[in-house]
Amino acid sequence: MHAIIGMFAVVLAGIVYTRIIARMYALNDRPDQIHFIETRDKVRIALFRYTPRGADPHATPVLFCHGLGANMRNFDLMEGYSLARYMADNGYDSWILNLRGANVKGIIEYQNWDFGFDDFVKSDIPAAVEHVLDRTKKQALCWIGHSMGGMLLYAYLLTGGDRFVSAGVTMGSPVRFSASKDLSRLVKLRPLLRLTTRVHADLFARSLAPLTGVLNTSFVKTQMNVRNVDTRIIRVAQYNAVTPISTKLLSQFGGWLGKHSIALSDGFDITENLDKITTPVLVIAGRGDGLVPSDATSPVYDKVRSPDKAFVELSVVNGFSADYGHIDMVFGKNAPTEVYPLVRKWLDTRRAVAAGDNASA
Repeated sequence: MHAIIGMFAVVLAGIVYTRIIARMYALNDRPDQIHFIETRDKVRIALFRYTPRGADPHATPVLFCHGLGANMRNFDLMEGYSLARYMADNGYDSWILNLRGANVKGIIEYQNWDFGFDDFVKSDIPAAVEHVLDRTKKQALCWIGHSMGGMLLYAYLLTGGDRFVSAGVTMGSPVRFSASKDLSRLVKLRPLLRLTTRVHADLFARSLAPLTGVLNTSFVKTQMNVRNVDTRIIRVAQYNAVTPISTKLLSQFGGWLGKHSIALSDGFDITENLDKITTPVLVIAGRGDGLVPSDATSPVYDKVRSPDKAFVELSVVNGFSADYGHIDMVFGKNAPTEVYPLVRKWLDTRRAVAAGDNASA
C-alpha cells in the first residue's frame, strides 16, 4: 500500500511540476500566417510567416532554417528576441521553415521519425522554397540558417538550389566536426540509438528549464556563453524551441565526427565541394562557441568561390560585447542590437528584389 501511495505521489508531483513550468515558460503567440505544405514524399511541414512592414516594405523573401533539435522558435522566440520579426520590421517577407520532426505544440506534431539530413535537403527545402517563391512571385530568396540550418544551405546550393537563393547567412554552421568531448559521447551512444526512433530532447529541456542558470553544467557551457545570455530568455527558449530528434539523423551526425567533412548518404561530400558555391554568403561564428568552434566554420569562407563573401567572428576583440557562444547568436543579451543588424545590413545590399515569373524549385 505504501508503495502505491508513493508512486501516486510521484506521478501527482510530476503533473503539478509540469503545469507550473508550463505556466511560467510556455508561449502561445502566433505569427501573421501559418502555411502547411506537402513535400514530394507526402510529409506535411509548416512555414511560419511575418509579412513585411516598416518604413521600407520592399518584401524581399527571406527563408529562416533552424538547427538540430530545434523548431521555428529558434528564430521567433518572443518580441525583442525574434530575428524573423526584426527582419519583417525592416521590410523583409520573413518565412520560417519548420522541418519535419520539429514539433510545435498545438500547431504541428510528428509520429514518423524515419528521416535524416538527406530528407531535409531533397524534400523539405525544395517544397518550402517553391512555396515561398510562388506566394511572393519572386525568382529568388535570401536564406538565414542557424547551426544545421546553415549546413542545409550549403547542401541545397550544391544540389541545384543555387538558382533560387540570391544570398545566404549562416550562423555557427560547421562543415566538419572535430572530436570534442560532447560529440565523442554521441558516437559512443550510437549503438543505443538503434533501440528507438527518436530522442526526447524536448522532455529533458522542459523539465530542466527552471535549473538553467543555476546548474551550468559543462554541456550547458558548450551550448552558450552563460555570461552572455539572460537566464529568463534561455529558459523560455529551452522550454519552447527544443524538439525530439530523429535517431537516424543523430546517427548521421555521429558518422561525420572525425571525418573532417559532412556528406549526404549517397556519398556526395558537401565540404569537399564548397568551392563550387558562388552564391554571396556571410559566415558568422562565435569566439566562445564550444559546440562549433570557428575553425569548423571558417573553411567555408576559405573555400567557397563566391566573389562576394564575408566571415565575421563575434568576439570582444572584433568589437562585440562578448565572445558569443552557439545559442547566443540568436538569443544573446545583445544579439538584437549587435547580431540582428549585422545580418540585415549585409542582406540589404544583396537582397533579391527581382519580380517576374515564378520558377519551380
